[in-house]
Amino acid sequence: MPCRPPRKSSRPPESLQKTPLCDVQEPSERSRILAVPRLNLLCSMSSNIGLRVVDVAEMGARRISVGSSLFRTAWTGFARAAELIAREGNFTGFDHTVPFADINKFFSNLC
Repeated sequence: MPCRPPRKSSRPPESLQKTPLCDVQEPSERSRILAVPRLNLLCSMSSNIGLRVVDVAEMGARRISVGSSLFRTAWTGFARAAELIAREGNFTGFDHTVPFADINKFFSNLC
């Protein structure tokens, strides 16, 4: 099963006040949001199953973890490129590689 069902967090509801989802100025709205339990979903996938972030949110998840999926995706690309070099003697596994400038821009936008 690729996705575990959402579960309640051990964090108290007060901790939700610091999350962007609860950055609401209206007190009645804040109370309504804090009444909803915080749910976490672990999606550790080996392939795309058609699940979207909006689908997970509709299930009640307020936090999504992809586990090792991003690492395994990167490792898959590495292994495929190395296999093509060894088996076919070409570098077609490097097609669609992200340029360093794009990688640097991505990480500079995180700070």
